[in-house]
Amino acid sequence: MGVDPSTHGIRPQSSAAIVGRGQCCPGMRSEDIRLHELDDNALLRALDDYNGTPKESLRDNEVMELLIRVVRADSGLLANHTIDARRQSVPVPIDVLSGT
Repeated sequence: MGVDPSTHGIRPQSSAAIVGRGQCCPGMRSEDIRLHELDDNALLRALDDYNGTPKESLRDNEVMELLIRVVRADSGLLANHTIDARRQSVPVPIDVLSGT
């Protein structure tokens, strides 16, 4: 069997991969994020302080009724997630990006 001239004899590897990205707020460590423990008013103030949520959304009770549970759940996952090194690794490359 001959070499395929279009690939120059190079066999392509699997294109499967996991790409993730994570970033805390500037100046904040992930262990400092305990938003899920705040009451609704304190959580809204914290979101306002981060300047990442439009003011119009923070002032809209209907929007915040929908989103506050999601924000609280996401914060709880970030604050409480641990990695179990005994688990089997994923058989694909994993690229994790972090930066400002």
